[in-house]
Order: sequence, then structure tokens, then C-alpha cells
Amino acid sequence: MGRFRSQLSDGVDSSTIASLLVNFMLSDISAKEAQAKIVDTYGADAISYDTCKTWIAKFKRGDFSLQDAPGCGRPMELDLKLLQSTVEEDPYATTRELAAMLGHAQSTVESRLEKIAKVAKLGRWIPHQLTDYDIMRRVDTRTSLRTLQKKYKFRDTLITGDEKWVPYKTL
Repeated sequence: MGRFRSQLSDGVDSSTIASLLVNFMLSDISAKEAQAKIVDTYGADAISYDTCKTWIAKFKRGDFSLQDAPGCGRPMELDLKLLQSTVEEDPYATTRELAAMLGHAQSTVESRLEKIAKVAKLGRWIPHQLTDYDIMRRVDTRTSLRTLQKKYKFRDTLITGDEKWVPYKTL
């Protein structure tokens, strides 16, 4: 029964509701009236108006199956371990290539890359967290730049923009 079953309240037989909806549709009863009659008989949580409207429209199109169409419902989950190993195997792969390799949408791959803390830098995927070596390197660089600034005031001659540093010197 697929999604149709999940949209009905517990204890209500979906085939009974479906046959009622077909009869209401053939009798030219609106979805609102059909839902009201079903709720009167089976209780307030028997079926929602939206479900009623959707299924009556489906029956009017001539589709009397209660099975969901292929591709309906929540998409399958992307295995994060598989994504991690694929990225480590080919760190230069684009999100489009990764999506094709894994059989998922590009947007899914992009959001899952964020979950496994990978960011694209210089055309490859790298961990977002800094290693101890990277942290020490940044501290050393900061210390040396501070020392240079005290001596030469070099920051006054730099123009920065979008991660680019350009030395500027007037002649």
C-alpha cells in the first residue's frame, strides 16, 4: 500500500477507504465531502483532506493502484563511510563526479561532504579540521608576521581581497 497506508490512522483498513474514495469519485462527490463522510464513520484521524484530495485526483486519472509510483517517498541515504573512502581515493573529484560514482544527487553529495567535514580547497577535498601540525604552523606564521610588522610596518603596504594578498608600494 506504500504511502497511502502511512497516511491513514491506525486501525483503518486502507482498501476499505480506497474503495470508498473510488465510489465517492464516481458519484461526483468532492474530496472535502468525501473526507467529511469518512471522518464521520471512522473517526477524526481516519484520513486527512489532502490525502483524500490526492487519491481522488489519482483515481480520476484512471490510476486505481494503491502502490506508490517508482521514486516516490524519501530518497535512500548516502553512506557516509562510502563517501569518505571515495573522497580519500580521489580527492580531486568534483561533486558532480562523486554524485555519478555514488548514484546520488549532487546536492545530496554536497550536504554530506559538509557532514563529514570536507571542504574544497585548490580543487581538492581536504579535512575541515586543522591537524596539530597545521595549528603549530599557523601559530609560527602569526608570530613571525607580528615580529615583521613591528620592524617594517609591512601591513600598511598590503591590499587584501577575497583571500588574495597583493603588495602595494607607491613610487
